[in-house]
Amino acid sequence: MATSRGPVKRNRRGHPRHQKSQHGDKQPNKAVDENSFVIQSFRRFQEELDNKHDRHERLVKLSRDVTIESKRIIFLLHRVHSGSREDILNEAETKIKEVNVKWFKQIATELHGQDPYQFIRAYSPGLQEYIEAVSFWQYLKTGEMVTLREIQQSLVFPADTTPPSEDQTSDKDVPTTTEGEGKICDDENRGHDITGNSEADRPVVSVFVPPTEYILGIADLGGELMRHCINGIGNGDTKTPFHLITFMQCMCEGYQSFGNLGTREVTRKLNVLRQSLRKVENACYTLQVRGSEMPEHMLIDAISDTGKHDSTFHDDDD
Repeated sequence: MATSRGPVKRNRRGHPRHQKSQHGDKQPNKAVDENSFVIQSFRRFQEELDNKHDRHERLVKLSRDVTIESKRIIFLLHRVHSGSREDILNEAETKIKEVNVKWFKQIATELHGQDPYQFIRAYSPGLQEYIEAVSFWQYLKTGEMVTLREIQQSLVFPADTTPPSEDQTSDKDVPTTTEGEGKICDDENRGHDITGNSEADRPVVSVFVPPTEYILGIADLGGELMRHCINGIGNGDTKTPFHLITFMQCMCEGYQSFGNLGTREVTRKLNVLRQSLRKVENACYTLQVRGSEMPEHMLIDAISDTGKHDSTFHDDDD
């Protein structure tokens, strides 16, 4: 019985092509030899890649939590003009320690024995936001810049003797803060072991902080200092801009001394730092030059409105 499938395609010998494929389908499939060296090698590759991807996803989730909590610390520090300065700084210090123990210790455990540069993009956003929060807290407390060594020392923790649980990000398995664990470094304990014991006594785990991440995190500090300046002026503090301007000029000068780093992210953050410095300079100019031309309350309102309505005031530093 004729079919309506159309002409049959044939090969160069005149045989229908489908006969060859049908003949091939009739051949039984050969079982995979699991004892083969090649198969075993690819099984190991598969397991390594799966473990790497799972670790990367856990680090991304932890980095998001660090970013959220670091932003909350920054918002808290911006309230120093409207509340007790000492109480706010102490509360921010407590929250920083909680971030260290609650999330960064899990990140350090995940990175233990691994190449940190393979996973740096997973926890880089949280690390930069954390550096920004700690540097802002350090400036408000001491008026100085936090160093890379201090950041690195604050992210060293004693290693757990028991293996980590499968759910690394579960809140119920979060360790509690103990004395000396995850302590941030300040003028009193600068250069000392933050864990309370020497590294020879017990093993430690740490979060690797590359210099590039430190540079990018510190660059975001300029925006927070500018907001701190404008908020201070809005609350009647006319001395803050003159203390900030010298500090921010040194920051900008230091970044410009790097030259061309070849990365868009550093260039973008340097432009934002210049804009923030320009706003502080304009505020100082207005206070110094026009301070005698108008009443103080009108001068403060003019500077505050200019800073709050600036198109780049709420820039995204992430």
